[in-house]
Amino acid sequence: MASNISQIWNSFWYEPNASLASSPLRLGISRAVAVSIILWNHIGTNFESMGTIDPSMYIPIGLFSGLGLSIPSSTTLSVLTLIWKLSLVSFCLGFKTRLSGAIAFTLSLYLLGLVNCFGKVFHRDNATPFVLLVLAMSNCGTRFSLDSLIARRKGESLSQSNPTEYIWPFRLLWAYFGLVFFAAGYAKISASGMQWIVSEHMSRVLISHSLNWGTTPNELGLFIASSPMLCMFFAAGTILLETASPLVLVSVWARRLIPLGIFSMFMGFEVLLGFSLHGFYPLFTFFVPWDIIYSKGLKVANEII
Repeated sequence: MASNISQIWNSFWYEPNASLASSPLRLGISRAVAVSIILWNHIGTNFESMGTIDPSMYIPIGLFSGLGLSIPSSTTLSVLTLIWKLSLVSFCLGFKTRLSGAIAFTLSLYLLGLVNCFGKVFHRDNATPFVLLVLAMSNCGTRFSLDSLIARRKGESLSQSNPTEYIWPFRLLWAYFGLVFFAAGYAKISASGMQWIVSEHMSRVLISHSLNWGTTPNELGLFIASSPMLCMFFAAGTILLETASPLVLVSVWARRLIPLGIFSMFMGFEVLLGFSLHGFYPLFTFFVPWDIIYSKGLKVANEII
């Protein structure tokens, strides 16, 4: 019994199958796209301003409290921010991939964690350090990277002989995706039950955000809020997508439909509610078959040329 469980466990994390072949190229492109999204999300983020906040406002979260960390100066934060963004650029390009990935993860954990130490926890950035950690531990720099280009010119190869090294990062990030969104759906149902769907909650949220939409109301949001059926449809769709998200671990079709549905839901948040959960966007890149897209794009380009 124990050996069967162990075999199933190892098979899930490490064995390639028809839906996820062992592809250094897919992992490399996923790294480049995910890290570029993270860089784009924070290219204009001003962490230095936290150094000017009164210490009495500092309420450290568990990690910062346990390590005894205090608010650094604005100069220190400015230097750390620059190093972080440079490491993200290097990691995106796949230059010194291991080192730049480790630096990018460590500083993201610190800088994004510090933002949560002033009485408000921002859930939207929780995925960023985890994505960077998984990529930093993986062999994501063996293809589609400056490291691989430099090695090829030297007549060397960075590819791992063990194909499982290119499987587990995807599976781990899929698991994170499923757990995070299932927890969100479960929290809604456990706290409110079916009332979260059939009550006026969705309508009130849409009205509140639509009337505070810049200088003019969001007419689309007000239109949906005026229809009880549309409100129930969107509320039910949200619950369905979130609670079904763990299916991405076991179903090919779920991996195609559920991330697309949740991504569309996020786009709806931006259009109707005016806020963005941009910290989760890098997760979606790990459901895209970049290796297939790259191969087909290269084939089309060669035919055109």
